[in-house]
Amino acid sequence: MNIYADRANYYDLLFQYICTDYHDEVVKSLFPIIRDSNNILEIGVGTGLVAERVLKLKPNCNFTGIDISKQMLDLAKKRLENKIKLVESDVLDMQLEESFDLAYSNSGVWYFLDTNTDNDTDNEYLLCSHINSIENNVIALRRVAEHLKMNGLLVLSAQGMHIDKVDKLPGDIIYQVKVSKTDTGIKRQYTVIGENNGEIISDTTADYLILDSNKTKQLMEESGFEQIGIEGNKKLGKNFFLSKFHVYQKR
Repeated sequence: MNIYADRANYYDLLFQYICTDYHDEVVKSLFPIIRDSNNILEIGVGTGLVAERVLKLKPNCNFTGIDISKQMLDLAKKRLENKIKLVESDVLDMQLEESFDLAYSNSGVWYFLDTNTDNDTDNEYLLCSHINSIENNVIALRRVAEHLKMNGLLVLSAQGMHIDKVDKLPGDIIYQVKVSKTDTGIKRQYTVIGENNGEIISDTTADYLILDSNKTKQLMEESGFEQIGIEGNKKLGKNFFLSKFHVYQKR
């Protein structure tokens, strides 16, 4: 099930009006890593909020964004017009017929959860995946590797641990997220509610696979990637926590 189909507009509003400087901070940390890449793939481009900022800094790069949600891509097309190539695709089935210097996922298909928001010592990063089985994660990561040039990079963002959250959006809309543990990771329930009448406008759930550092290392090695660094700066904003980017190289 595509969990973003019913809430694409509300997702966009959340980052435009609540987490207002989140994507600026993302690109500030991401840009030094992608500076020398001319062919870039965003895995889970969403509504184009990161891509929009990357293109302001790299207007002449060849940029492709994929997403499983048509509704998200429709908003990205309005935002980005013809500045990038947008493709509706599941990463498991991705066939783009081109190669990239670098692919990145910012809270997309894969990202890391930083267990320590206070400082840089004794951190454990947990890999969070929208793909619920190890086997399919290997397939998907190998698919990404096939689309990278020799020594190409895969860059994954990191953020704070998921918690319950309630935000008020424009139009008297309440955007609510509840988090619960499962046997293999976590479940997140996303509910959009009309503030005035209490009507549930949208109610979806998603299961995420969570892997510790050892299992993440095994997964990446099996998929053809080697970690070469953790880069960027932590940023604690009013409504978000952004941690460092994890950089992998195609072997």
